[in-house]
Amino acid sequence: MEKGNHRMKKRKTPIQGKGRRFRADLWLDEKITGRTLNALQMRGIKFPDGWNPRKTPEFKQEYQRQLTQFRQQQAAKKTAKKETQQAAQKQAESPAAAPETALPQ
Repeated sequence: MEKGNHRMKKRKTPIQGKGRRFRADLWLDEKITGRTLNALQMRGIKFPDGWNPRKTPEFKQEYQRQLTQFRQQQAAKKTAKKETQQAAQKQAESPAAAPETALPQ
């Protein structure tokens, strides 16, 4: 036997999907592609079998629109979450200070 032959090669887990490694860029692309194809179907744009819709100008324009819209939605969610956390933090600080000032005499 040669050296190293008794070891099995490590298998890399595939990227994305059930049991796959997470990659944010692929996740975002899959999500935006789905949204784009759905938006194009809602407008009545259909692609013939055997065509790659990604190479069409309609898809490229809609993809950019959907990507911008998605990023704006995510930014709005992030801002709302921050504001909620800040309000909760202020509310948590306020009741602690209020009983000291409002002592009955």
